[in-house]
Amino acid sequence: MSTISKKHKAILLIFNRLGRLSLEVLMRFCAGPLIWTSIFLSLIFLALLGTWLYSSSLKYDREAATINDPAIKNAKLTEGRRWRIYAYIAWIIAVISLIVTFCFCSRIRLAIAVLKASAHFVQDTFSVVLVPPVMFVLLVLTFLYFIVICLFLYSSGEAYHDESHKTPFGSYRFDKKLRIMLLYHVFGGFWSLALNVALTEFIIASATIMWYFREKGLSGYVIASVFRAFRFHLGSLVFGSLLLALVWAVRAIFEYFAEKAEEAAPDASGLTRFLITCMRSCLDCFNRLIRFLNRNAYIQIALTGENFCTSARESFFLVLRNSLRYAVTTGLGGIFIMVGRAFIAVLTTVIGYFIITRVSAYSTKIVSP
Repeated sequence: MSTISKKHKAILLIFNRLGRLSLEVLMRFCAGPLIWTSIFLSLIFLALLGTWLYSSSLKYDREAATINDPAIKNAKLTEGRRWRIYAYIAWIIAVISLIVTFCFCSRIRLAIAVLKASAHFVQDTFSVVLVPPVMFVLLVLTFLYFIVICLFLYSSGEAYHDESHKTPFGSYRFDKKLRIMLLYHVFGGFWSLALNVALTEFIIASATIMWYFREKGLSGYVIASVFRAFRFHLGSLVFGSLLLALVWAVRAIFEYFAEKAEEAAPDASGLTRFLITCMRSCLDCFNRLIRFLNRNAYIQIALTGENFCTSARESFFLVLRNSLRYAVTTGLGGIFIMVGRAFIAVLTTVIGYFIITRVSAYSTKIVSP
């Protein structure tokens, strides 16, 4: 029995090492070539797209030359001019992108260096990949608790049946105290979810900073970051999550009244629908702004140990002073993540295809509808 356990432990250790090694190789050695290849493939795609659009416009011109009907001929020529405009736009975007790429070479190299440094961090502190799954489990448990309490409070009202609705389903009446309790719990649920997001971002940021500065006497950066979050900076995280919860509460209230307005006036004017859409978009932008400020404030808190307001102000002006570097680094990181997701999707599809076509246990049981 001990021999089997040792074998299993050795196999798990081998797969663990292989996973770390493959991740490190992918990030350290493939980040640069992958990003440069993505940039130049995008430029080539824009150039070829412009060429195809221009050739299509010439095709319309040739067709127009063989047509005698003035109306159809003018329509063909107009369509050809439109396709030429599209071709010129694609070429202009390609030229501008090429110029921007040459101007931002140093910033692109900086972004690649950041991605390579992240590979070193994940290799040295591999337990950080467990932070999002663990926090997600806590998020699910919090959400389930929130739903159970909401159902309990909702069912505590006075049950009644409205005969005018002609349905077998009843409803509940709530007094003022029960309404306040229900709203209080809903807002507490928003606050708890926002605090979960804050803890996740702070723990990862703190572990990264501790690793980068190599604080001595620490055996686990993630555990130390959890201790820092609850021992020194819980108030700042709670305050930042409060701001985000307030934004979510305002959006929920707006959506409630917007739905009631649409039910009361299904044939509302276009201006009313336009104003509702504008308000929804503004609230969404404000939500994104608060999340952006909170994320950078948590990083600054982990770095300097200041309070939330000071960290939010300093991080905002830091990003403002280095806006180009921040935009390039964030954009290239997004490109790398997008390519990684596409690779995972394609690899999973290919493996699934070979399983259902080559493994007899599956291939013989699949029936076409």
